[in-house]
Amino acid sequence: MITRSNFEIDLDIIEREARQEEERNAKANGHDRSDLKLDDFVAYMPMHNYIFKPTRETWPASSVNARITLIGDKKAKASEWLDKNAAVEQATWVPGKPMLIPGKIISDGGWIDAPECTLFNLYRPPSLVPKEGDVSLWLDHIHKLYPDHAETHIVPWFAHRVQRPWEKINFALVFLGAQGIGKDTLLEPVKAAIGPWNFAEVNPMQALGRFNSFLKSVVLRISEARDVGDYDRYALYDHLK
Repeated sequence: MITRSNFEIDLDIIEREARQEEERNAKANGHDRSDLKLDDFVAYMPMHNYIFKPTRETWPASSVNARITLIGDKKAKASEWLDKNAAVEQATWVPGKPMLIPGKIISDGGWIDAPECTLFNLYRPPSLVPKEGDVSLWLDHIHKLYPDHAETHIVPWFAHRVQRPWEKINFALVFLGAQGIGKDTLLEPVKAAIGPWNFAEVNPMQALGRFNSFLKSVVLRISEARDVGDYDRYALYDHLK
């Protein structure tokens, strides 16, 4: 005779074996869902949420606790451990600086010494690894489109954005030409080199708008070919200055 208690025990076994089988299949396919670690997060104290380091996105405590179980202490929560041991007091976007900047905070663009604080850098460096190769096809394309400015302005500007993204240069490139000649193609290698997440594109209306999150970029492209609506060109050019 199968009693209720035996039936419940059998269901527990079946569910546990099903979960184990799912985990084995996930690992076999390269999708291990249990590999997140405490070191993947920091506690962002101003909002009391948690920054996932690989993407710089914020998570609520419930999501962090659901993905991380503290070994040997089932009652402890990962979010509580992060609050006490891996907290940051501020976040900003600073190319060229490490992800965690201890002893510093920032206000209105100025650095302030704060030995008891840690600042989190939202900038993500590119993941592309430089290697030797032939880029003559790309260089030939630049020379074909803009032969008078390829070596004097365009290539050095691109190189500066890749090699020294933390330096602000008061100089912008303006690419003129008919549609379809390859202006977008010219920029694609640069986009890959700086990291696609550090490349932003807006139209003139967005550039003149109130929301300016696109300024957190190493290269910003304002495309008049993708214009939507009417705008004052002179106001745009003055704004860009």
